[in-house]
Amino acid sequence: MSQERPNAPLCWFCETRPPDRDSASKWDMYKETREQQKDEVASIAAPSWETTSVPVPRCAECKRAHDKREGYVERGWKVGLLLGVVLTVLLYLSGLMFIPTLARIIFRPTLGFVIIPAVALSFAIAGGIAAWFIGRSAIPQGVKDQSAATQHPNVKSMERDGWKIGSKPLRA
Repeated sequence: MSQERPNAPLCWFCETRPPDRDSASKWDMYKETREQQKDEVASIAAPSWETTSVPVPRCAECKRAHDKREGYVERGWKVGLLLGVVLTVLLYLSGLMFIPTLARIIFRPTLGFVIIPAVALSFAIAGGIAAWFIGRSAIPQGVKDQSAATQHPNVKSMERDGWKIGSKPLRA
């Protein structure tokens, strides 16, 4: 409905309620503004970037649903990280006390420094992904996920003009 009339005063995500200005979904965008001259070498020419924030209309109810899902993901990766650290400590202690083969792996500097963070970070990532799927229940039926904002006419028209979603790159 609002795809046909992008200026209609409706929330982009539910297409039923009027948008709330403070609840708008804001998307950072950037584009390169300095064009390379013919006599410049690309590797030393420093690009210039222009940045902007593009609002996508959203009602307060949809913002609450999106914030709730983001809360699930945040708690999920934190719980996953905690479980990963606990598992790593248990592996470390069991290597010290019970399993000499595990101790040799953990105490070998090259492997230990890789295994310990890898286990903890893997659990954090798995926790975040699991919470993202569980958080889908926080989005009411008929409400688009926050990523649907990339399909809004405001964002699409900026992309047609050469803008890209995200903050400017650190180095080109």
